[in-house]
Amino acid sequence: MAVYISKKKALVRLAVTFCVAAAVIVLSSHVLKGPKLGPHYDYLLQFAGRPPVSQELLLIETRLSQEDFIDPSAASQVLMTLTEMGADTLIIQTPVLENPSFGGNFPGVSGDSSGSPGIRSRFDGEFALVERNIRNLFEAIRLGFILPSEAERYVGELVIITERGKDRLLQALVPQEKQEKLLEHSAGVFGRLYLPGLDLYLGSAKDWDGKIRRIAPVMIREDGSEAEHIVFAALKSAGTFSAGPEGDFPLPTDETGALLFIPPNLEEQDFRRIPLAAFQEYEEADREFGRLLTNAENQGIYKDLDPVAYPGYLHKYTEEIRDELLAAPDQEKKDLWLNARAGYFKSLDEFFNGPSETSLVDGYERMIASESLGVEGIRRVTVLRNELILTFRNLREKYAELLRLRSAMEAELSGAFCILGAPGENSDLESSALMANTLLTGRVFSPDTGQDTLVWSLLGVLVILTSIALTGPWVSLGLGLVLTAALGFGFSESFILRSYWMDPLIPLSGALAGIISSFVFALLAKYREANRLRRAYGPRMDPSWLKGLIRAGGPGLSETLNTNAAIVVVREGNLKGLENRSSPQEAAQAASAFLKEVLKVFGKAGGVLSGIEGDTAVFAFGSPLERRAMTKMKGAVPYDDRDKVPAPQSPGARAASLVKELLEKSPPSWRFALDTGECAFSWSAATGYTAAGHPVISARLLSGLTQRYKTRNLVSSRICSLAPDLAAKKLGALVDQNNNERKEFFELQ
Repeated sequence: MAVYISKKKALVRLAVTFCVAAAVIVLSSHVLKGPKLGPHYDYLLQFAGRPPVSQELLLIETRLSQEDFIDPSAASQVLMTLTEMGADTLIIQTPVLENPSFGGNFPGVSGDSSGSPGIRSRFDGEFALVERNIRNLFEAIRLGFILPSEAERYVGELVIITERGKDRLLQALVPQEKQEKLLEHSAGVFGRLYLPGLDLYLGSAKDWDGKIRRIAPVMIREDGSEAEHIVFAALKSAGTFSAGPEGDFPLPTDETGALLFIPPNLEEQDFRRIPLAAFQEYEEADREFGRLLTNAENQGIYKDLDPVAYPGYLHKYTEEIRDELLAAPDQEKKDLWLNARAGYFKSLDEFFNGPSETSLVDGYERMIASESLGVEGIRRVTVLRNELILTFRNLREKYAELLRLRSAMEAELSGAFCILGAPGENSDLESSALMANTLLTGRVFSPDTGQDTLVWSLLGVLVILTSIALTGPWVSLGLGLVLTAALGFGFSESFILRSYWMDPLIPLSGALAGIISSFVFALLAKYREANRLRRAYGPRMDPSWLKGLIRAGGPGLSETLNTNAAIVVVREGNLKGLENRSSPQEAAQAASAFLKEVLKVFGKAGGVLSGIEGDTAVFAFGSPLERRAMTKMKGAVPYDDRDKVPAPQSPGARAASLVKELLEKSPPSWRFALDTGECAFSWSAATGYTAAGHPVISARLLSGLTQRYKTRNLVSSRICSLAPDLAAKKLGALVDQNNNERKEFFELQ
């Protein structure tokens, strides 16, 4: 507790600072309402429990920028693959055609696009690629990097690459209207496809620092119409969550209706992702393997199979059913196509794991072993056998690759909630993924939309300001900052442990404003108190002791304090004669010089000037001012006030030792008188700081007797008993006329 902060001042201080803090809290609540999130929220997220990454969610990433579009044929290909693999939902966020407005179901450009500059560029690019591959192959053969025995395999690879280019060109030549129709029918086959439109919106509002931390499930447009976020609409339609009891959104939102999500820790576990190119790779591998099966039929590798079980035939059959399904989608055709695809792969497993290859090779081996064909015949049969083995090897390799792709796609897509779009920081794909993960896991944080933050902030700040109301400026600042940190920690823990957001900046701003105003109040009070002490006691004390008194806090000006003290009366013998011999001005100057010198000598020792009259100055040792200053003075030894003799650390003994020392150093005209006992000290504007009591009267009387006894000092018997080590000579006694009590006095030798 600061001595210059009274209880009344503390109450005023508390009231003023709390009003300042409350005003700042109300202002901060208004500024940060919403709530407004920022780096402090991101920092606290590091310690909050993160939601898991939903395993249902799958991001299909394109290599396009968010302003580019995806071909309808590629989108149709994705839809059919998702249907085959059993995916649940697809949201396409990349524009499907050149018109990126997403205005209708499948907006596009009518008419044949085969003569457009884009198609010509595609032709040029594809043929340039074929030309470059052919040149590279023959150059490698010429330089010896490819052996002649391996040339056939590389030529086969080149043919496959060329076939892929042809397929891409054929798709590009399909008129735009047909592509639209194909995409529309593919969507009908898949079922749960969502594209942004009039009633579904895409994107999110970024916070002031450009980061995405919230998305509105339902957006209110300027014209008052509503639009659902595409992810919210898809999950609501799937029955992932149900509405609240009043039909409202079941999860907590901010004041604008936006969902405040807690993002998962993507550094530890990222969303499942798959590139769009993987769909094209699977489609091309399937189509290429179908061509290989058809070409292999010429070698008679299916001769042991039922014609309707030929793998090449089954592949064509699945393609025909697919075309019929896309021409007129319905559930029966869809089931038929899915069963045909499953039967196709089952027949491939049976074929490659069956005896077909062994049976055919054994037939060739028996023909070779019979030696009835002659040398030329055996050579031809051997070539046929080797070609058969090579064909089976190539088919097995391609089938293994196709199975790998199919297994990977099935593992990723089965039951998946898919979002197709362009990746990138703060992209629509990433924001939609956060929205979907939040809705799928149900992990959100609840913002304070009531008055909890305001109420708890005011209560917390009130406790802090009450705790520091009686302390000094620097203590209040340090303690206040510690308590403010604890208050901010408490608000942060509410978010970390309970996922309940009460913005810690609101109480922190109010607490800091209150602490600063409390610090200023205490600083002004301390400054005012220091000025009061300087004005009241500065002329009576040495500056070093005055500083200690200011640090310790002096007594109130209206206080009268009793304490055991030693009174020293110093009389300048030359002043009395000077008043008779000189002018009043010279006498005043001499008196001023005497007072200055004697205050310097006694003030350094701790004495306090408690009276002055003409040629006499009265000093007190052990006064309340000296005792308080002593608590802040380094090396100062406190007085011993115990009722005992001798008492070398008592005010009387110390004063006597000082006078004994001054007898040798001070001017001969100085005369000293000492007594000790209980005195009353007080201050008034008229008299300044004064001491009253029997020791004061006794010391004044003794100072008047010094000239009669022709000595420079007289001390009372009490002084001698307290300091017996000082040699003293008895000179006489004072008689109290009231009770005839004799009080002896002595001269220090």
